[in-house]
Amino acid sequence: MALVPVFGVASAVLSFILLSVLWIAGLLLCRKLSFRGGYYFFLFLLIGKIYSFLVTWVLSPILQTYMDSVNAASKPSFGMRPGELLMWISYANGSITYLFQLIAYGCLVIGFYRMWAQRKYDFR
Repeated sequence: MALVPVFGVASAVLSFILLSVLWIAGLLLCRKLSFRGGYYFFLFLLIGKIYSFLVTWVLSPILQTYMDSVNAASKPSFGMRPGELLMWISYANGSITYLFQLIAYGCLVIGFYRMWAQRKYDFR
């Protein structure tokens, strides 16, 4: 049973590292080829992944201290029960992560549109 959480954390860190390496390679390649839409696409995906990864590590101790304070006191400090607070934090974290992805794909679509609009095709 003790190996399952360690393997879960190790696979999460490994996937974060591999995706980050791929996104940085894409970022550098788009920068080299002067494709701004792709550059911003990879940049926003990387920022979103870093945000999601760091929020998990930062909020874990905060939630633990909050849970300890709720157990010690009779009234919750934020006026919410621990489950409600966790739900709001998860909702906010997921929404911000999806917002970064939405902005990234929007930049990619706009970049492709501008790139293809510059080329004039003659269909005769």
